[in-house]
Amino acid sequence: MPLTTTSEEFLKVQSYLFRNHPEPGDKVAGEDELIEALGLTRYKTRQALDLLVQMGVLDRQKKRGTFFKRQATHDMTQNILEQLKLAGFDELEFNEARLMIELSVIPFVIQRLTPAIQAQMRSLAQSIRTHASEPTKADAYLMEFHLLMLRSCGNRVMEVFAGVVRTYFQSTQHLIKDLPKEYYEKRAELCDSLLAALNKKSVEGSCKILKAMIEGKPSSL
Repeated sequence: MPLTTTSEEFLKVQSYLFRNHPEPGDKVAGEDELIEALGLTRYKTRQALDLLVQMGVLDRQKKRGTFFKRQATHDMTQNILEQLKLAGFDELEFNEARLMIELSVIPFVIQRLTPAIQAQMRSLAQSIRTHASEPTKADAYLMEFHLLMLRSCGNRVMEVFAGVVRTYFQSTQHLIKDLPKEYYEKRAELCDSLLAALNKKSVEGSCKILKAMIEGKPSSL
């Protein structure tokens, strides 16, 4: 049976490897050391290491060994997404999470929204409107609108959690193919209204519009 991030064997290996607070580039303990220290089989030990490589925590280098990887924003995002997928969360849980995440950043977005980012957001809203009859394209532009808003808050942690938003959009691709043009035209209107509320520095108004945008997303649940 494959290991998951909640398996006892995986947690033992992870805890052992990180016990001394390693730095990026440090070499990882070998399989023999892990087997002896933790009393695991070679098969389970290798599975745990493979999972850490898949999550972007470790980096295998041919003929050199396995090393701790420097966690760039993209790597951390992928790490979180892999764990979310392994845990089997559904689209409703992703949507609840993104609702909390996006609403929480509105005060920061209001403080830090630059004219350049506003112009990009307006352009994305127009692209949603232009491609309203092409659900796949319109949905991709809508996703980028939400991701840009998260990035504009200026908090790198939110860039990592933006992966939840991306995953939600990807997980609902099968629901959008037959959506009418009017659905995305309404999304474009809401994007414009949100930008206007942000410009007025209205936290309450912005949150109300954003909530309508997020809760209006189709769901199979």
